[in-house]
Amino acid sequence: MVDHDIIVKLATLLLGVVALWKVIPEIIRGRHGDLREEYKFAKDFFADVKQNSHMYPFVNQKGYQAIAGDARITSAEVDYLLTFPNSVLTIKDYVFSRKCLECLVTDAGPQLVFRDGFKSRFSRFLGKIFHFMFYIVCCLFGVVPLILFAFHLVPLERALVAFFFTGLLFIPMGCYFLMEGMRIGRAEMLIKANDRLVK
Repeated sequence: MVDHDIIVKLATLLLGVVALWKVIPEIIRGRHGDLREEYKFAKDFFADVKQNSHMYPFVNQKGYQAIAGDARITSAEVDYLLTFPNSVLTIKDYVFSRKCLECLVTDAGPQLVFRDGFKSRFSRFLGKIFHFMFYIVCCLFGVVPLILFAFHLVPLERALVAFFFTGLLFIPMGCYFLMEGMRIGRAEMLIKANDRLVK
């Protein structure tokens, strides 16, 4: 018979796995430095752009990349993302989900679209389900030694040694699958925001 202590331990492990789903995206978004410094840089940079119409493209590009916190993004992409209502969050989400999205310049103006492989709603749904399932599986494999210890199937010392290896192997894999699934979800949110903006 499973005692109350074991149920509490297993519930705690399960809650930890679920909590990662909420915490990791915030860690990924991160902070690109102190908010006051970000404000000061953005204020100075945009004032410089406004006053200096002959700014070198290199300097212009580097300024926009500094605002986005990513050297792969272009000034045109950031300039368009700044038109969104919550542009700070939009830029961070775009940098995070850029693997799924691209910013195209059309006759109607720039807009966000899904990259090949993410255009079908069904493929995105499958992608999210696949990544979420593997996230759960990897996290469970990572804590198997602790589950075995909770059921008194292995001694604590052996469980901790095994957990050192399974945790190192499977928990980072779980985090990877979590991030990939979150990229698709964030990309879908950005496309919805883009659609509202262009209407």
